[in-house]
Amino acid sequence: MLEDDPVQHKYRLDRSSFTDADLFELELKYIFEGNWVYLAHESQIPKVNDYLTVSSAGSRWSSPAARMES
Repeated sequence: MLEDDPVQHKYRLDRSSFTDADLFELELKYIFEGNWVYLAHESQIPKVNDYLTVSSAGSRWSSPAARMES
């Protein structure tokens, strides 16, 4: 699935990895579900008490981003 050849400067990932359901589940578990993920820039929630709801990772979770102070 992965070609890592520093001698010939080849670093390739087989395209099947982008559609593999098992790999997707691992990414959800170890990247999205267990870590902080960037949701929005402060300019997207300009006023105090403004909020923005963000869905990601196949809409598996939804999380609000809120501005609490100016």
